[in-house]
Amino acid sequence: MIRGKKIERILIAIVAASSVLVDVPVVGGTLDIDRIGIMTELEHVDGLPDGAYPWDFEIDVFVPDPGELHHIDVTNPGASSVSETIYETEPGLWEFDPDNDASLDALRAKYAEGTYTLEFCDSDNALLKTVSLDYSGLSAPASLVDFIYPSLNGQIGVSTNPTFMWTIAADAGDILAPGIDDEDTGEHVYGALVSMTTLSWNSGPLLPNHDYHLDVTVSEIKDWVGPDNLPTMVVEDDEFIYCLTFDYINTISFTTSDMQPEDAVAEALINIQAVINQLPPESLHNENSANALIKKIDAALTMIDAGLYQETLDKLENDILKKTDGCAETGMPDRNDWIITCEAQAEVYPIVVQAIVLLESLI
Repeated sequence: MIRGKKIERILIAIVAASSVLVDVPVVGGTLDIDRIGIMTELEHVDGLPDGAYPWDFEIDVFVPDPGELHHIDVTNPGASSVSETIYETEPGLWEFDPDNDASLDALRAKYAEGTYTLEFCDSDNALLKTVSLDYSGLSAPASLVDFIYPSLNGQIGVSTNPTFMWTIAADAGDILAPGIDDEDTGEHVYGALVSMTTLSWNSGPLLPNHDYHLDVTVSEIKDWVGPDNLPTMVVEDDEFIYCLTFDYINTISFTTSDMQPEDAVAEALINIQAVINQLPPESLHNENSANALIKKIDAALTMIDAGLYQETLDKLENDILKKTDGCAETGMPDRNDWIITCEAQAEVYPIVVQAIVLLESLI
C-alpha cells in the first residue's frame, strides 16, 4: 500500500489535474486542513494482486499547521458513535491505516460507502472543526494498465534515463501517477502526473549503479477540489481538498547502469530484433517481413554508431514505426503494417516508441 509522504505526492498530483468543484459540508473554526483522502486500495506486484485478500482501506488527513489539534474522531456511515480515532503519525499527517487486508466485499462490509464525518478535536476533546465527506459511487476498473518496464521488465543494466511504457484498457481509470524510490538512499527521486492517454513516461536522469523501486498508481477518481490556480472552495479561509480513489499499484525493482542514452537506444533496437525473431509466421505480412524489418533496424543501429541521431529518429518514426502502429492508432492492423496481429504489435511497438523517446533526448 502507499503510505505517508507517497500518498501526499499522489494527492498533490491528482489535485494538479482537477477542475471539479464539490460541496463539502464544514462547521467550526479556522483550522487549516490541507487535504483529506479516503481511499480503497488494491495493490498489485508486477501486475498480479498481492495475495488472496489484497484490498486495503485508508484515511489520510494533512494539516501542515495543526495548532491545538490532538486527534480526529471518525464516524462511519450509519454509525451512531465514533468508529475510530486518528492520531498524528508523522509531522502534518494524521493517518488511519488498519491492518485489515481483505476481499473487497469484506472491506466494504466494515467500511461502507456513504458519509464519513471527521471531528477535529484538541487534547481536552473540544471540537475544533467538523468535515463530512460523501464516500460513495465508486466503481473498480475491470482492467489494469499493461506496463512495460525498461530493459524488458526491469533487468539489471537499465539506462539511467529510462522510459516506462504502458498500454491502456478503456476502463483502466482516470489518472496515473508514477514515482521512483532510490533504495540505496531512501529518497523519492521523481514523481509525475500523466494522463491515461499517454503511452510513455520518461523519469529523468537517475544515479548510475543504484537500485530503484517503481510505483505506478492508477486511480479512479470520484470528486476532488483543487487549490491555487484551480477552482477553490473557500470555507472560513480554509481550502479543503479530498479525493476518493481506487488505487492500482504496480511495483517493480530495477538497477541502473552508467549506460549513455545512445547506448540505451541501441539496446532497445537490439531488443526489437530479438522480439521480431520470435514472432510466429502468421503474425507477419509475408515470409520476408521479419528479415526486412531486422535489416531496417540494422541500418538504424549503423546510424546510431555514426552519431546520426536525427536520421535515426526519422528512420524509426517514418519507416519502422509505420510498419507496427496500426493497432495503437486505430485498434486494428492497417494496410501499411508488416506485423499484422495486435498481439505481436503489442510486443514490438512500445519498444520502438521507447527508442524514439530516448533519441529525442539526444537531439
